[in-house]
Amino acid sequence: ADGVPAAWEEPGGEAAARARVAVERARFFEPDYVADEAVAAAALAALAAWSLAGDASDAPDARRGRELARGLGLPDDPDHALEQLVASGVLPPDVEPAPQRAGLAEPLEETALAGARRLAAEPLGAGRLDLTHEFTVAVDDADTREVDDALTLRRAGDGCELLVHIADVAGAVLPGTALDAAVRARGSSLFLPDRSVLMFPPELVVGRLSLAVGEAREALTGVFRMDADGRVVAARFVRSLVRLTRRVTYEETRHPEALGADADAGRALLRLAETLRAVRRRRGARILRLPSLKVAVEHGMPRVSLRLQDAPGDVVVTEAMVLHNAQAAGLLAASGTAAFFRGQAAEPPAGRPVPEAADPLYAMRIRRTFAPTETSVDALCHAGLGVPAYAQCTSPIRRYADLVNQRQLAALAGSEPPPHSREELRALALLLQDRERRVRQAAAARGHYWTARAIEASGRTVLHGVLAKAPRRGLGSVWVPELCRELPLRAPRDWHAPVAGTAADWRIAAVQPYRGRIELAPLPVP
Repeated sequence: ADGVPAAWEEPGGEAAARARVAVERARFFEPDYVADEAVAAAALAALAAWSLAGDASDAPDARRGRELARGLGLPDDPDHALEQLVASGVLPPDVEPAPQRAGLAEPLEETALAGARRLAAEPLGAGRLDLTHEFTVAVDDADTREVDDALTLRRAGDGCELLVHIADVAGAVLPGTALDAAVRARGSSLFLPDRSVLMFPPELVVGRLSLAVGEAREALTGVFRMDADGRVVAARFVRSLVRLTRRVTYEETRHPEALGADADAGRALLRLAETLRAVRRRRGARILRLPSLKVAVEHGMPRVSLRLQDAPGDVVVTEAMVLHNAQAAGLLAASGTAAFFRGQAAEPPAGRPVPEAADPLYAMRIRRTFAPTETSVDALCHAGLGVPAYAQCTSPIRRYADLVNQRQLAALAGSEPPPHSREELRALALLLQDRERRVRQAAAARGHYWTARAIEASGRTVLHGVLAKAPRRGLGSVWVPELCRELPLRAPRDWHAPVAGTAADWRIAAVQPYRGRIELAPLPVP
């Protein structure tokens, strides 16, 4: 019981009563072992810590829970333990494991919060290029709080200039401060269907860092002069002040006037983006419009929908961000400045042929043909994007790696020495890759949880899908387009499976939300 949270230490309290019920219902221990409620409570506390933190945690209490589960012969699966603890009443039904599994459960220390409050109250920096008079539009999801980027298109002689404004976090949050150390340890924001855990304190994001309608905010602006063929004639990066004229959602950009001061200006911005996309295609970029699943929670009820990513705003934002990051990478690489560069090989992994568009499993199989991305402090070619070098700088509010790149870029643009050395970035890369991986896994797991909850709440008994893998030893899989996901299929051993690629209705055999699992089975033969 050493190190057990105080809530579990009182033998006669509510926690002990819940522990006893949980032990009896979940049968975690033999009856003679749980005669002492304090021992049972301590053991359950350790199991709860493991179920919430997951296998990636090295915290002592989570490690004790994992060892205890193995010693008792329980499934070596923290999600199974979480499901049992919720069913037993030890953990509440709305328990949220994702922040702990992403390493973001601990609040920022007071020294970091004090620094954030001081920063939010400081006046804006002087000596910046004033662009507050320009028409500037930001395209985001309706619930986005961290507005990192915005765009301006203006005439320039016979061509045009595209201005890509990125919130200048680097100019506000200096290396070596308590706030910088805190966000470096967090590494990334975590976005979930029912909540978000931001890398920076929310009051700093809203009050200072995020671009806002009608308010002057600091930005690092990429100014790209373009010719009619979508080539960059000249590029520079400047520290600026910008004021959003308008914020619109992706769906609203289906109306041309949403992207500009009028419909003609909006169409001009879209034409430029389409030209930039055509240039990347000619360079070998693989550009796919695959649907993605959007899971939202409103008043505790999950709602699942497909996001097709086919609105004009999708093209405009994607091409502007790729342009900004590719031009930044080119400048950083030419100067020999270290940064977090991302690259991708042109060829798909060995043994994975590119499927035909008519393939009923195209949406599933095409994702597997992309070579893995690499990260290096030296420039890499990114064939998947069709650019010679790529360094992401466009999300400095939500990703620490982007903040580092923005600092390196801003220093180079201002003819100053880079604040981060090559050796520092090599060491930091391992930490940030681990943080980003844990955030992705935690977000995906929670998305699967809420998707299972949505299916459970719908009362549906059947899902339509395409057989992806015929069962072997009773277990196969089905691609379900409406969920953008491959689900397990359990079939009787004597079931005669159709060929892979066969579309059919499948019975929902089991839904286990805390394990994010939706299991299918063949429908009975009439």
